[in-house]
Amino acid sequence: MADNTTSSTERVTVTYAASQALLAAPLTPHFINLLREQLPLRNLHWRPSQSTLEAVAARAASQGKSSYTSTSVVPGSTIRTIQTLDVALKPLTDEIRRWRGDPGYFEQPGTAGLLDRPFVHLYLVVCEDSEHYRTTVRNEIRSWLSTLSFFHSKQAGSGSQQSAVGTPTLASSSRTSLGLGSFRSGTPSVRSDTPPTTGTGSGPNTPTNQGVPVHKTAAAANINTVGPTEPEYLIVLITPPEGSGISGLSGPAASVETKTGMSRFMNKSKGNVLEKARADFNTSKKEHVIQLSRLPPVPVAPLSRPGLQSHSMDPTIWAELLTKMREAASSTFTITIEAQEEEIARCGVTKGNQGWDFCSYFLAKDSLARTLEAVGLKDDAVGQYEDLEIVFAQAIQNGAVSFARVGGDDTEDDSLPLLDVSKKLYAELIRRREISLFDFRCYLFSRKSALLGKMGRVAAVMREAPVFISAVGRMLRKNRRLSSQRIESWIFSAALDVVEQCQAWLIQRGGQSTTGDDDQLSPAFHSNKSELLDMARRQLDRIGIEAGHLPPAEPFSFPSPSDTESGGKERDLPPLPDAAAVQGLGAAVVLGEQPKCGSSRPELQRAIESKEHFDAYYLAMCERILAGWKASSRKRDALNIRTIVATLHYLRGKYQLAYDSLVGLTEAYALAKFALLEGHALAMQLECHAKLEKVRDRGWIAAALAALPVSVNTSAGARSVEEGAAKWTDAAYLCSQLREASMALEREVPVSGFPLFSISVPSAPAKLVGTEDGSLITVDVTSLLPCSQAVEDIRMCLVTAGGGDLWYTSSRTELKPGTANVDLFCPHPAHGVYTVDVTQIRIARLIFQYDHAASAATKEPIVVRVPKDGAAPNIAVNLPRQIDLDQPRAVEVTIRSGRNNIDSAELSVVFADGSSAVDCAAAKLGASTAKPDTAGTANTIALRSLDKDGETVVVLPLTTVPDSGVLNAIVTLTYVTTSGSNERYAAGKKRTLTLPFTLRTALPLGVNVQDFFRTNCLLSKFTISAGGGGSIRLKPVTLAGEDAEGYTIASCGSGREATVTPRQPATFLFRISKKDGANTGGKRMRLAVLYRALEEDAVCAAKASLDRVVRDKGVAVWGKGEPGRILLEEALAKYVKDRLDLPVYSITGVVRVGTGLDEGWWRSERRSWGQTSLDLTSLLELVQNTLDSISSGSVEGEGEVWQRLTIPVDVPSIDYVDAVTLSLHSGRVEVGGGEGASIVVGLPVQLTLTIRTSTQWSDTHEDGEGEEMVYDIVPDFENWIVDGAKRGIFSPSSHSSSSTAAITAPVPLKAESSDDTFSVTLTVVPLRTGNLALPTVLVRPLSAVNAGQQGGEGKRIPTCETYTTNAGTRVQVVPAKSTKAFYVPTVVGDGQRFSGRGGERESWKHGSAGGAGGLDRSRAAWSQPQQQASQIWQAHA
Repeated sequence: MADNTTSSTERVTVTYAASQALLAAPLTPHFINLLREQLPLRNLHWRPSQSTLEAVAARAASQGKSSYTSTSVVPGSTIRTIQTLDVALKPLTDEIRRWRGDPGYFEQPGTAGLLDRPFVHLYLVVCEDSEHYRTTVRNEIRSWLSTLSFFHSKQAGSGSQQSAVGTPTLASSSRTSLGLGSFRSGTPSVRSDTPPTTGTGSGPNTPTNQGVPVHKTAAAANINTVGPTEPEYLIVLITPPEGSGISGLSGPAASVETKTGMSRFMNKSKGNVLEKARADFNTSKKEHVIQLSRLPPVPVAPLSRPGLQSHSMDPTIWAELLTKMREAASSTFTITIEAQEEEIARCGVTKGNQGWDFCSYFLAKDSLARTLEAVGLKDDAVGQYEDLEIVFAQAIQNGAVSFARVGGDDTEDDSLPLLDVSKKLYAELIRRREISLFDFRCYLFSRKSALLGKMGRVAAVMREAPVFISAVGRMLRKNRRLSSQRIESWIFSAALDVVEQCQAWLIQRGGQSTTGDDDQLSPAFHSNKSELLDMARRQLDRIGIEAGHLPPAEPFSFPSPSDTESGGKERDLPPLPDAAAVQGLGAAVVLGEQPKCGSSRPELQRAIESKEHFDAYYLAMCERILAGWKASSRKRDALNIRTIVATLHYLRGKYQLAYDSLVGLTEAYALAKFALLEGHALAMQLECHAKLEKVRDRGWIAAALAALPVSVNTSAGARSVEEGAAKWTDAAYLCSQLREASMALEREVPVSGFPLFSISVPSAPAKLVGTEDGSLITVDVTSLLPCSQAVEDIRMCLVTAGGGDLWYTSSRTELKPGTANVDLFCPHPAHGVYTVDVTQIRIARLIFQYDHAASAATKEPIVVRVPKDGAAPNIAVNLPRQIDLDQPRAVEVTIRSGRNNIDSAELSVVFADGSSAVDCAAAKLGASTAKPDTAGTANTIALRSLDKDGETVVVLPLTTVPDSGVLNAIVTLTYVTTSGSNERYAAGKKRTLTLPFTLRTALPLGVNVQDFFRTNCLLSKFTISAGGGGSIRLKPVTLAGEDAEGYTIASCGSGREATVTPRQPATFLFRISKKDGANTGGKRMRLAVLYRALEEDAVCAAKASLDRVVRDKGVAVWGKGEPGRILLEEALAKYVKDRLDLPVYSITGVVRVGTGLDEGWWRSERRSWGQTSLDLTSLLELVQNTLDSISSGSVEGEGEVWQRLTIPVDVPSIDYVDAVTLSLHSGRVEVGGGEGASIVVGLPVQLTLTIRTSTQWSDTHEDGEGEEMVYDIVPDFENWIVDGAKRGIFSPSSHSSSSTAAITAPVPLKAESSDDTFSVTLTVVPLRTGNLALPTVLVRPLSAVNAGQQGGEGKRIPTCETYTTNAGTRVQVVPAKSTKAFYVPTVVGDGQRFSGRGGERESWKHGSAGGAGGLDRSRAAWSQPQQQASQIWQAHA
């Protein structure tokens, strides 16, 4: 219940009383238990005064916060809500005994007793008879009220006569007054324990004496009353439930009701009791009488657990009582607050004037804050102390309040807990005006912090505590009696006390045990806690330096408090007066030279006396601080503490512990950027490493490298913690030790982004050496070291978008302080546009590396152009000059040696993943100007003795042919040149040329063949079309047999060259015949195609034109083989290929490369050349003349190179070749395709079918063997009707076959010895006129037909081809001759019939009767078109 969960100091008291018999009955404890279950009181409302609201708004404005910071304030409202108000239900007799047992109770100050008095009084009544009420109960209630009035007046009277300063007094009547006025003459006698009433005056609130004038007492007349002063009371009329144990309390009517049955009269009697009680004790403004009914039955036996109900209860029965209790409590609270506020206003009348009684004002505000705290309005209570802080600061500032002494020199002042408000009698000291400035500020801060702690705002306490402690520490330094050790001891104790108390508040509020782990608390708490603990550690630093336990150096030394105080921007309080006597608070205090007090804290005393105790206490404090910093993720502060701990170990000679601590801080130092502290720590680490005689490994090198820039950037005046470690701050000494240590390592140590070196790459392009392969780049190297440093070399890596890299390296050099120019050389003949990736400086085995690619993400990348060297070796990859489709595909690599003789070279062609793209073991040399020695392996081919300016062609078979038809690979040439006299590159070292290339392996043409079998020859038609590579030129295609003895091959085409485009293929026809008497023999032939791409043709013409232009101008430097000429030819070939107008060139043979010269392209191309003697204008003029010479007409290039493609072709074979001849006969005349021969549509015509079968092109059928054949005439039913044997079987061995009727006798035909002839005659009827084609005839072997119908498998089916010898013949079909007459009726304008020549035709008059009658009727109808339709049809009928 409420009174079990809250301390008594935060509960208000509610008393209850009743008659002796009711108190002894079971109903009373039953009622009290049920009432306690409805407590605490909830949602009590209090409306502050306007002055209070204005003070809150002003305070919030000064602090920059909202006015509604309290959880009990609804924004936009001026009403405070008390969420819960705990209530303690106590018998009135217990309170009376407490009053009587404490003789000084009524003399206690109001500041401590305003909320200790009962807020509400309850009187329990059980009465059902109005007569019993009139004679007994009413007198008991009046006696109870007299008792309440006596004690209330006793409290108010004593308070008005003996109230302390700052304590509000409540207006009341005299001691003999009951507070409610005298009762009527019928007032019953007072009980023995009730004080007698002697007064006869009537109060204004007595129901029987309303309107009687009020007589004020002398005490009340001196003080303004703020409202009614009688105690709040409620009379509860209870209807007893079952088992209440009430007998005789309800009066005699209770027994009468059960015996006489007059219930309706008894109910009326109950109502009369309630009405009479309300009439007696209710006032015009307040209702004091409440009826309570429908209580659950009283249990027979006590319940096992409190709060356990045996019956269900309707909570609404308590609504009225709880409402009245809330109203009564609110009324009492409001009266109390108004009285206290009036007292505050009275004490603050002279605020700001000299000699103002600040203590009275403080006690009044403190009393109000305690009242607000007791009812749960802690936010408002905190506001009162904030107001006190503001008023106190202003009063001290303007001199209205002054303190005679600073204080802090009492016994154990430096070790007492700061937040303990009970450590001194602060209220008594304030009341006697003997409190010091130190004690007053501590009491004010502790009271405010206690409230914040109860509210759970521990973070606010911990945030304000360091500021308060620092301010009070500066204040205490003005007290000459306090030593610095005493002040540091107080700051140390105050910081620790705040930490412990705030942690206890958090644990208590969170329901945790005091032994709980700190990890359960929030990071904000750990951060604030570590701030306070670090403040305490700094006091230990000062105490340790003063005691000689710590050196006055970093990280222990820092500016003294006096320096920081003098340089501060704000002052907490004005300086104390210098006068010997100060009037204000207490007597004058003479300040003289007195012995200064030291620390009274035992652990500090032991730490000062013993270094071991100091170290143990100091390390334990650092561990706590470090744990807090880690929990709050404050890495920089944690790093500082770890450095302090390591420094302490170093000072104590514990080098291993110090080294272990410092090693883990190396990487963190660079991130935290603690320059001075980092230098000291690294110096100690290196010194510990030396003292421990450890091996100088990579970890030592990392520490030394970290110490080097710190030693350069740190001022020379910075002190180290120990003289032995000072040498590790010397840059020259560190450099020598680093070189010595790195030389002992087996591998190089990379160092990224070292700040003491930098390499700047200019934007100028690289320069060619000229005398040898390679290029130079000049870079600016800056050294910030104060001493000269020898470096092994300086390197720079350039990269391309394709992934290639290029390294430039210098020789051994010495870097002096400042910036120097260094030449970097690359021996490899690479060219192109590169970006700077990495630069390096190598000292011994240390590589200082700078990643420029990473900085390019935020800045522009550094671009370096490496020019082309026309005299350097070069590689070209193309398809071989001759390609045989029946052989493995290969590539042709052409190597140009360049300016130097090559002693040895290795060639490789690989894919991007590193796998070999060619079979180097099967490589062979092609046509070349040199005959080098070769030795191949699976991945490389070795070449030796390559002459300068020579070309070597190597044909390499491909391991795989890409399905896409495009080969993407990388060709690499590693070579060693003949050593020269003054070369930069050492003799015998290899140079590498790496070029990625893309080669189209798919052929630029496609060949399709179509064979046509004849009885005496084979016709082969070859169609050559251009593929996706563009147009090509073709020389006449040749077909030759590898075994040509049995065949005769004749070409049927012309011997001219042809141009093939994607839309215009070329066709070549060959006639192949077997020689007489020749065996089958070889059947393999080979088709040879010579072709040339039109782009290559145009490039060849451009080079020839350039040669003529250069020869005409006589420019020697552009002669054949010169570097400039080589570069110009490569650029011209690329320019022509990219811009050639192929359609125009394929039709006219004229090279067109656009409307004008692309000046920008040539400018960019010239910029990439390493050797050129022409400026841009001269170069453009030369190129324009060359192009103009090409455009003047078709130029045949000299030494044209054609690609040769050979395709193996097999001679086809077939079992049977059938020649079909169709002849039409009309009568005895043969109908053919000649002029004048025609047939009439619809008339039958004889068709003779002749079939000649040959087995000349069969590989399996021999002469003399025959197989039955099936012919099938497939007519077109839209054109012909065929009558006769449309399908039949014949044997090639029989010469003829007879048909049925209407078939004439067969006419045998002579044939060659290998041919068999069969003929048959049928009848056909043309169905339409026009030029009709003859019916189609299909001839097949009978075995093939049967196999198709039966689905036979496993048996060879003979092949057969049928052609019609006169397939192009067309038959002229004409209609039959006939005469037809047509009647065309005509009508002239006047309705007369039109006769052709002025008269009617005779045929119209003398025709047949039927016909004439019809004509007459028609004529009549046409001659009279204006007659009505009915008359016309009648005449017609």
